[in-house]
Amino acid sequence: MFDFRKIIGSFNEDKKAVMEDFRNITVTEGSPLIIHNPTTYKLLGQGAQGAVFQLSSDRCVKIYAREKDVLREKKVLAAAKASNSPFFPELYETGRNYVVMEFLKGPTLPEYLKEKKAFPKWVANQLIEMLQDMERLKLTRLDARPRHIYVVKSKRLKVIDHVYSYKKKHPYPRKLLEELGLLGYRDDFMKQVLEVDAFLYNKWIELQNQK
Repeated sequence: MFDFRKIIGSFNEDKKAVMEDFRNITVTEGSPLIIHNPTTYKLLGQGAQGAVFQLSSDRCVKIYAREKDVLREKKVLAAAKASNSPFFPELYETGRNYVVMEFLKGPTLPEYLKEKKAFPKWVANQLIEMLQDMERLKLTRLDARPRHIYVVKSKRLKVIDHVYSYKKKHPYPRKLLEELGLLGYRDDFMKQVLEVDAFLYNKWIELQNQK
């Protein structure tokens, strides 16, 4: 005789396995992206290239619509990992359409700055170091939007969204400065850049005037 309880139990176990495997999540190109998520993993956000889901307290996965975007992001995070850069999320695993990386706990830079009356000196110093680290890694986009910069524990900045870091060319932090201006912090930040590295300050001003 068939033991239907065993059959049903096996079916439920198979269904649970499917539900808990993030590889069953798919993202398809569209406007907006078309996301199919048969799992219980929480959607953290989505952008132009893919969607991010939380896997655990310290890991998340970004599922991409295009394989070439996986390769681009992987290249940057792998280079950062190989050089022990402190400004990029830790890279754990990659596949045909996904990258598993560190889940950043903390506010974005704009969220953090909302609580501050003045631009913190340590933030200015780390932004300078972060941009210099990007140049050391030979990224061509020496820039980052404030909303892609996270303030994690122990006052450390980390930056995400690197699909175009080796593709687009930003020789100075144009988007960073523009958006800090909208937040009311550009002048304060640039004043601190001048105090820390006058050569870098003059370089940015010169490049900005060339637009």
